[in-house]
Amino acid sequence: MRAAQLIVLAGITIPHLLSGQCKALVGGMVIDESGNPLSSVKVSFIEDKVYDYQQLPRASFLTDVAGNFSASVAILSPGRFWVMARKPDDGYPDNRLMFYLDREPPKVLLSCEEPRSGIVVQLGPKVAYVRQLTILDAETGSPVENAGITLRRMSRPVGWTRLDALFLKMAVSGNALDLKLAVPSEVDISYEISAPGYETSPRTILHLKPSQDVNLEVTLQRSSQSTTQSP
Repeated sequence: MRAAQLIVLAGITIPHLLSGQCKALVGGMVIDESGNPLSSVKVSFIEDKVYDYQQLPRASFLTDVAGNFSASVAILSPGRFWVMARKPDDGYPDNRLMFYLDREPPKVLLSCEEPRSGIVVQLGPKVAYVRQLTILDAETGSPVENAGITLRRMSRPVGWTRLDALFLKMAVSGNALDLKLAVPSEVDISYEISAPGYETSPRTILHLKPSQDVNLEVTLQRSSQSTTQSP
């Protein structure tokens, strides 16, 4: 059964509508962890107010075959903007979500009077994947429905991030044979499984290589309360 995905994020703000805007010209490139240019990467400019996945991008566009981008960004007044990038089909997730943030993204000052060029965004390393997740009842061996997995980074990628915010939650049911859950690589990631009527599984550490696949099997014990209430 394919997993039903639910990402839980903290610090949601409501984006505001633009009015009286002007255009700031920007240019730069996106590179991978080895310094090679990345084509077809989606680049977005986000206001430096709250580092927030839900903020409305002021502009989004793709890099060309040489990894370069050149566009105009609608702004109300001069200010600083985060430059975000993502190419999930090639293993580079959206770095607006702090769980996947591996380094501080560029923050640039934009104005309508002076073009801003030479912006460099570096992505990588590529993520690893939990391809399959099997959650079984310890007594019956049957798949456990309505379960959830919580993953947490065990260290902060940059100094200003909060460790308690570096998490991702996903709902899973039964035997998830095609999960393809992206996990940051080359860092310690913990995971635990919970389900109604069961004890939460012990926290387990993953440390995966870029593009590595892993299949997980977890056995859950029924909680003492649910066991007492059983006929």
